Amino acid sequence: MYPSIDDDDDLLAALCFDQSNGVEDPYAYIRTNEDNIFQDFGSCGLNLQSQQQQSCNIGAQFDSFSGNLEQVCSFRGENNGVVYSSSIGSAQLDLAASFSGVLQQETHQVCGFRGQNDDSAANHLQQEPGQVCSGVVEINSSSSVGGVKEELEHVEEECSRKRRRNGSCNKPGTKACREKLRREKLNDKFMDLSSVLEPGRTPKTDKSAILDDAIRVVNQLRGEAHELKETNQKLLEEIKSLKAEKNELREEKLVLKADKEKMVKQLKSIAFPSPGFMPSQHPAAFHPNNMPVYSGYGYYPPNMPMWSPLPPADRDTSFLNPSKSLCHHQLPRVSFSVSSPHSLKLMTSTKVIAMAGASSRDLEMSNLTALSPLDGRYWGKVKELASSMSEFGLIYFRVLVEIKWLLKLSNIPQVTEVPSFSKEAQIYLQGIIDGFSMDDALEVKKIERVTNHDVKAVEYFLKQKCESHPEIAKVLEFFHFACTSEDINNLSHALMLQEALSSVILPAMDELIKSISLMAKSFAYVPMLSRTHGQPASPTTLGKEMAIFAVRLSEERRYLSETKIKGKFAGAVGNYNAHISAYSNIDWPHVAEEFVTSLGLTFNPYVTQIEPHDYMARLFNTISQFNNILIDFDRDIWSYISLGYFKQITKAGEIGSSTMPHKVNPIDFENSEGNLGKANAELAFLSMKLPISRMQRDLTDSTVLRNMGGALGHSLLAYKSAIQGIGKLQVNEARLKEDLDHTWEVLAEPIQTVMRRYGVPEPYEKLKELTRGRAVNEESIRKFITGLELPEEAKDQLLKLTPHTYVGAAAALALAVDEAVHLGH
Repeated sequence: MYPSIDDDDDLLAALCFDQSNGVEDPYAYIRTNEDNIFQDFGSCGLNLQSQQQQSCNIGAQFDSFSGNLEQVCSFRGENNGVVYSSSIGSAQLDLAASFSGVLQQETHQVCGFRGQNDDSAANHLQQEPGQVCSGVVEINSSSSVGGVKEELEHVEEECSRKRRRNGSCNKPGTKACREKLRREKLNDKFMDLSSVLEPGRTPKTDKSAILDDAIRVVNQLRGEAHELKETNQKLLEEIKSLKAEKNELREEKLVLKADKEKMVKQLKSIAFPSPGFMPSQHPAAFHPNNMPVYSGYGYYPPNMPMWSPLPPADRDTSFLNPSKSLCHHQLPRVSFSVSSPHSLKLMTSTKVIAMAGASSRDLEMSNLTALSPLDGRYWGKVKELASSMSEFGLIYFRVLVEIKWLLKLSNIPQVTEVPSFSKEAQIYLQGIIDGFSMDDALEVKKIERVTNHDVKAVEYFLKQKCESHPEIAKVLEFFHFACTSEDINNLSHALMLQEALSSVILPAMDELIKSISLMAKSFAYVPMLSRTHGQPASPTTLGKEMAIFAVRLSEERRYLSETKIKGKFAGAVGNYNAHISAYSNIDWPHVAEEFVTSLGLTFNPYVTQIEPHDYMARLFNTISQFNNILIDFDRDIWSYISLGYFKQITKAGEIGSSTMPHKVNPIDFENSEGNLGKANAELAFLSMKLPISRMQRDLTDSTVLRNMGGALGHSLLAYKSAIQGIGKLQVNEARLKEDLDHTWEVLAEPIQTVMRRYGVPEPYEKLKELTRGRAVNEESIRKFITGLELPEEAKDQLLKLTPHTYVGAAAALALAVDEAVHLGH
């Protein structure tokens, strides 16, 4: 067998010849290239070519020859992975005259003997695959008759070849043996490289695969080196920045030290009043005779002393001694701070004493001490979310999931250790869910202070709750069976969102959309001057502009309601490892899907330790877009109020400005806009952060998920503020009419459009000359229309137009708003 031909460079093709004189045949190794595999074979004219059809030509002239060749020659090659072999069976060849024969090869391989023949005879000899032999050819070039004798002998299958390594070389030191040794060394190096690239695994033998792995590892190392270089550069920059900041702080420290020294000198130089005298009380700002009285300048009545004596016991001079504490004083503490050599600031601060009273819990729960205004000032408007989005809500849903999972296990026949619960046991477990109270939640937090693990605290709480029940007590260890904490948490967070959306957020959105839709229908026929780029534009109606917002908001509300809230229940890394190790005969993915969907959630089968939170990102982005549209609405209403299009109904006792009594500020819409901005900032962070988690999980999402309530709380507060503001609006139709009466130039659009219809040349240019930058009124517009070369009917229609009536289909669009909005789906 010969080596396969698949190298891009040169190839050594081995031919085995049995030389009777023992001399190595000089043509045993023939260098080939891709186009011509075998070059001329000595003087005999043997030519082997590798093509789709390979041919072997013998073109020498023989004077006479007669012989019986049982097997003349055999060739074997590989072309594109296909093995070709050929042989000539027993044949009588008479080469006294020229002979030409063609040997048909298997799969298009041809071996041919060509010569001149008087009768041009051609013999085709079918080759038999798989036979390998080598012919020994003796050529006597000195003989006048050119006698040729061929002997055939079988060749060992282990004849040296380029590709095969399991044989041995017949002649050590030959080029074939050296090639074999070189390839064996090369193979060893490839095996070593494969072992280095994939330690602990069986080395590969495919060189191209090994090279691909090597390239991949090199590229990976290059990428990591580049990242490390960038990180190093950032660290160097940060170090440089910290050094600069350190120097600034050092300089600031020196300045403060100098200021302190100056302050001490100033305090020492102050001339304090003589003992026994302290100011008694401030005089009135004005004397009865209307003379202003100021300390240091003042006018005092003759009988009123400037200073009143103070008994020594009542005098307090402790502030002159810095070593004494001032905490026992009930009056504000006075401190001096010098920010520069040229300024001395007197700062006062009042210390809050016993703020918490006897109980620290009172301090924590006080509206006055809450860190978030949602839990303080605005608590009354957002407390609906507390039952689902608070820490209490999270603990409650954890309890629910743990109990529901135990009940699910009891319904799996293969889990014989947890038999089906009796009706009484099921009611008992459901009672823990339905009766979960604040005291229960506090008990869980108490356990958590010991475990320092919130989910494990829930498990221990349930075991304590159920250890007194004889039936459930037998299966206590099946609480949290095969679960990772995130199995419980992801379902709990999903249920929290589901409850908050369905019970609070979506109803608030619906109420807001209905309020705006009512505005659209109520103001459908109220004409209003439009403004594009802040400039007067074609009129519309106030109702139609409100309808736009109602429809836009309803679209986002529909997208929000269609978002699938997902859950996972696949164990530590999403593969059900623990489940299968305990019960390998259960279809756990199917069980998990049934369990998750039974909670009203959509099952996600492809997860790591955590549910990827992609649905949360989609959900928060949708809420954010709803909020963006509402910001647009708030700003438009604010602008309409500033233009006088809306008045605000006042409420007795309310104050618009602390110094300008006449003002009625649009505070509801401003409050709405501000809270929407705050909500969107949190929603954007949540949607960007939550889908990212290192490898199979990191803990960064845990603390972030606890802030979902804040984003929804600010959104809810904004919705309610906008609804409250809408309820105070009252249309000022007189102001709307006034604007329209002063903008007759808006009729330039319909006039030039009608002119185009009837072929009046340059209609746009003529209207531009009439209206742009000029004062236009009813008289000038009518005069222009009268002078146009238009049919009388068209002129009459244009003359009937006013800025109040040129509103197109605005009213119809406003009245049809209910058909366009999507509520309650």
